[in-house]
Amino acid sequence: MIAHPAVAEKCTKAQIKAFELIAVNQTRGHHPKVIKALSEKGLIEFTIHPGSGRLGRFSWKEPFVPIPIHMQWCEWCAENVKTE
Repeated sequence: MIAHPAVAEKCTKAQIKAFELIAVNQTRGHHPKVIKALSEKGLIEFTIHPGSGRLGRFSWKEPFVPIPIHMQWCEWCAENVKTE
């Protein structure tokens, strides 16, 4: 049986919820402390998006679940989530 990646890393309920939302590309609105904890546990990484506007250049970080961890989570979902 495959372990849920966030549960295996002893994440809090808030961290597990944020991890699952990030895994399905809902990357905004998470508390910075939760994002920091997930990053420190290696469950998420960041991609840098560059941009520019009238005030100059800027960039922002967007979290994502690395492929090996995402695959583990997908396997866990296949075993544990019942869909009709």
